[in-house]
Amino acid sequence: MTVNYTELANELIQSLIESRIGKEPALSEKIGGETLLLYYLLEKGEAAPSDLAWAMGVTSARVAAALNDLESKELIKRKIDTNDRRKIIVSLTNKGINTTKTTMSMFVERFSSLLQKLGEDDAKEYIRITKKMSELVFK
Repeated sequence: MTVNYTELANELIQSLIESRIGKEPALSEKIGGETLLLYYLLEKGEAAPSDLAWAMGVTSARVAAALNDLESKELIKRKIDTNDRRKIIVSLTNKGINTTKTTMSMFVERFSSLLQKLGEDDAKEYIRITKKMSELVFK
């Protein structure tokens, strides 16, 4: 029996859509671009807007809009790059660090609970496959 990868892809897409609009609206809302941007900055310390756009796979205009919003919330700060005064470097404020750590703790707690419900073998297999898909996408 041959596998119909188109049907499997449709099942995967439907599953992802259902999981995003399911019973966790607060979680779904937070998994947006700004949270990923904040997490990236938490991990890297600082970055140029162009690096953020590349890492997130979005346009520089989208990053600029997100940075404006995050700056108005006092979660990030921008400074001129001392090595190249034409460039801007973005980093988290103390409020941004605390907010991002709190959000990430919430994600870890929720996903830990979900993985526990899957059971050890399925949880490990899910992570293995997710990592493999990520590697394929970003090759």
